[in-house]
Amino acid sequence: MLAVLVWLIPIPSLSAEAHRLLAIMVLVVSFWIMESAPLWVTALLGCALCLAAGAMSTAVLMQSFTDPVLFLFIGSFLLAHAMHRHGLDNRVAHALIVHPWVGGDSHRTLWAFGLVAWGLAMWLSITTTVAMLLPAALVLARMAEKSDRRYAAAILLILPYAASAGAMASPVGTPPNLIAVAFMSDILGVKVGFFKWMVIGLPLAAVILVVRYLIVIFVLHPPTRSASKQLQNLKAAFHPPGAWSMAERITFFCFAGAVVCWVIGFPPAVVGILASGILFVLPSGAFWGERILRWKDTLAIDWGTVLLFGGGIALGRAIFDTGLGAFLGSAWLQPPASGNYYPLILVTVLVAAVFSTIASNTAAANVMIPLVLSAVGQDKIAGLSLAFAATFGTSLGLTLPVSTPANAMVYGSKLIRLRDMIYVGLLADLACIPIVWIAAGFVPFIFK
Repeated sequence: MLAVLVWLIPIPSLSAEAHRLLAIMVLVVSFWIMESAPLWVTALLGCALCLAAGAMSTAVLMQSFTDPVLFLFIGSFLLAHAMHRHGLDNRVAHALIVHPWVGGDSHRTLWAFGLVAWGLAMWLSITTTVAMLLPAALVLARMAEKSDRRYAAAILLILPYAASAGAMASPVGTPPNLIAVAFMSDILGVKVGFFKWMVIGLPLAAVILVVRYLIVIFVLHPPTRSASKQLQNLKAAFHPPGAWSMAERITFFCFAGAVVCWVIGFPPAVVGILASGILFVLPSGAFWGERILRWKDTLAIDWGTVLLFGGGIALGRAIFDTGLGAFLGSAWLQPPASGNYYPLILVTVLVAAVFSTIASNTAAANVMIPLVLSAVGQDKIAGLSLAFAATFGTSLGLTLPVSTPANAMVYGSKLIRLRDMIYVGLLADLACIPIVWIAAGFVPFIFK
């Protein structure tokens, strides 16, 4: 109904194409927030309506669905799937979590779970990381729930909190990061490589991990007494891996090689496709045996997210091309006459955090990033600061079970009270908003 009203109400300062696009975007954002349909379906529906309304060209649509970011996502997801299929991720988690230093103390156990989730989420998806660690966390949470519900809540909440922090560190950590890379390249003409991203993202991710860990500790007050049985329970949850298999070794070298090439500066999409493509050729054991990755493994890719990427990029380009972004940006994100963008950066972080709390962070990034880039015009440095602020801000929405799939997974264990999740998540968001604000303010010094 709101979209129809926007369509019918005259807006003289908008072109006909921009006006029609505004009505379509109201519909798309409403569907994304209310989850009236799968996110990718809504994105494709929005693109189809834009084509029919003349608000988007076929060329823009095709270019968006062949953007290198989509192929980077596919390649990185295949690498992550190979690591999971052959147990490499479990080996890494097992090596750290069952270490005697970790298992003997409740606070160190919390830190170990957080550190593993943080490290893995740089390269795996947040949801995959939490799903992998959740069984072991549930062993401890169920044991602790009988005597201390606070520790049960703490051991579960640290998983999505740490994973979403780790995902900020690299461009492939979470979909909004890749969306930002695509828009900064397309609209600003600035190529943000792995190294420059991690110069900003890695320290920020480390600080946010520490802050969220401390908030969980100080708010929930998990017991500090020694927990000698924890190590036994962790060993029961994580089956000890055996000797390194051939598939594990090859997967590890392909993954490590990809990371090195990404950091050095080779084209990320090309590296991702080559590193994952090799795994379809090399055998997991004997030369004539099964390959490390099989065609049916491609079915595990979240193709809906790939389509959401393409649709979101197309809608973002249409927002920029029709002038709608400049119109909305001037109304909401008016650039300061003094050139001081710091208040605007803070507003961007706040809005992105709120938006991602009630909607998918991918949907929030698809809407927020084109708007902030349109607001600054040709000022590339300010645009980069605002784009990073919007991107990292979408990783701060942790208040509700519906905020992220990872939140929903841990809340579904029924070992966390809703008020605990809301209270701790709200404090974590409020504490991390100024940290993201400060980090985004340092972007000009890195991209000079």
